[in-house]
Amino acid sequence: MKFTVFALGVIVIAASSLSSHHHAVRAALPALYKQSTASEAAITCVAGLMAATPFDDDCKKVFGPDGIQAVTSITLDALYLDFTDPDPLKVTLSSPEMTVGVTSFPGFTLNLTDSRQYVTLIDNNVEIATYDTPWVKGTMNGNNFITTIGKSVVNVIPERTKEFSAFIAALVVNPSHKFILRGTADVNLTITGAVPGTDFGGIGGLVPKLTSPPLSVPGIAFSSEVTLKGFNNFPKIDYIKEEAHSNNDDGSFDITSRINIHNPSQLVVKLGDVYFKTFDDKLEIGITSMKGLELKRGDNEITVVANAASAEIYQRVYQTGGTFSFQGFDKSSETNNILAAGLAPLRTTCKVPALKQFDASASASVPAPAPADPASPIIT
Repeated sequence: MKFTVFALGVIVIAASSLSSHHHAVRAALPALYKQSTASEAAITCVAGLMAATPFDDDCKKVFGPDGIQAVTSITLDALYLDFTDPDPLKVTLSSPEMTVGVTSFPGFTLNLTDSRQYVTLIDNNVEIATYDTPWVKGTMNGNNFITTIGKSVVNVIPERTKEFSAFIAALVVNPSHKFILRGTADVNLTITGAVPGTDFGGIGGLVPKLTSPPLSVPGIAFSSEVTLKGFNNFPKIDYIKEEAHSNNDDGSFDITSRINIHNPSQLVVKLGDVYFKTFDDKLEIGITSMKGLELKRGDNEITVVANAASAEIYQRVYQTGGTFSFQGFDKSSETNNILAAGLAPLRTTCKVPALKQFDASASASVPAPAPADPASPIIT
């Protein structure tokens, strides 16, 4: 009871102060007061929360899609994507750090503690997928809520598979890509209220403050553009060594090699078995396979197996080396046609040194690919 009475007193004084300082506040915070009525209504709703008044329909509208912009920005440190679900329409997503910019309200400090989201992924103005996140904790840093995205299942909209493949392709071939996250969030928080311009206890500049008990607010709308660094066609692939070479009865050969793929993006991906067409200059010579491919940020040493139709090519590489290109195609994934279409535009190269330390006539079995680095922060 004492809390409610004091809170109501704080609200009354704050409302009076807000009225007397209205024009000054508008000048100081023009972005917040582009729609003055909606902003004042939002402050009234926040003040009501402190008095233990739940959101009514009007407050839900104020913080809804057509109301104020409660979320000013969303930034992802990294994004983990797992494409190995048996259902191509499902992708597992998470992020180790997400920073959410939160609108400030004069006279009040919002202390968000945890949240969950209901999200629609929009690319090129088209809704392509949805996902719901679990509750996760976070901390406030100024007006930023620092949190994570817990493991969530992205559901590709069945009628938008081509658009989702285009979204993957944009992340594969470009240095960066922008898209939109839109939806609603449920948050738990406390609110600290202060009465501006009021001295407390005769000590100048000190204002009375009150912190609410823990509160829950559902359905806060948000829409924010997000930019992520992409793979940029993997511009740096280094050949490390040949591990094995075998000649096949049909005249073709297999060569097993260790290479290092540098991942310049903010993406950590689990792709499963993937395949790329191999070209010697403009001549397609075979297929290079990467089994169970997982890529963390930075350097990734992996095993690849290249098959080529002519043993003559190996003889040339054995003597002088060469530069070969890899290209995605519609069968780059045999189990996920959406991913395959997303990988199809990939174009990259790898320079192979002369492999004279190996005997071209020797036959060796092709070993299984090395297991993934256990230190790699891949979704499991």
